[in-house]
Amino acid sequence: MERRGATPVEWFAAAGGLVLMAGLAVAGTGAIGRARSDASIDAIGAAAFGWGVVALYVVVLLDIIVAWALWRVFRADRPGGAALAAAFRLAYAAAFAAAIAFLADAHRIAAGLDGTGAFDAEARDATVFMRLGEFDTAWSGALLVFAAHLVVIGWLLVRRGGVFAIIVGVLVFVAGAGYAVDSVVRIVTPESDTGVAQFTFIGELVLIAWPVVGGIGSIRAVRRPTGAMREGA
Repeated sequence: MERRGATPVEWFAAAGGLVLMAGLAVAGTGAIGRARSDASIDAIGAAAFGWGVVALYVVVLLDIIVAWALWRVFRADRPGGAALAAAFRLAYAAAFAAAIAFLADAHRIAAGLDGTGAFDAEARDATVFMRLGEFDTAWSGALLVFAAHLVVIGWLLVRRGGVFAIIVGVLVFVAGAGYAVDSVVRIVTPESDTGVAQFTFIGELVLIAWPVVGGIGSIRAVRRPTGAMREGA
């Protein structure tokens, strides 16, 4: 049975999810980064840090929605590749959620809610910063899986054809390669940070535009038969 193309809802679910994820990721990592740069237990135990953690958990939920929407968009042409890309993104979402749990635990302990009373001030501070380090380690591994997702999406876009899709696909592929390099370097040599992704992440931003264009095109495709019938009438 022939698979139908993605509906406008599915196209815009992908676009909307990507936009919301970008905003929440910036807000969440910003709040968490400010607290970490202060190197203050009070800042890590503050409500702002907790809201940053909540924002990242919402990003995980949006990752699941985007994985579904992109699978629906690509499955008509490349069902195997679409399923692989979705699987990588879902695996990343699970790994990212597990990493965020370290931040949530650091926030809880910093706020004095460890629940055991086993921590004195020095042990509490050491445990909090250990949890933050564990988040960094877990996220590095998660980003390697996300890199694989972007590489597959880039390949799917290039195979889809069309100048715009190919350009976006190449940029997304490069973004995935950048994340892969950074992740591997952090895992192998934790004291190093190549920072390649800060130059290649543009592919993720450009990817947002592609489902918007696809959604507009799908709306036109839905309306075109009606218009043709009216003209014929």
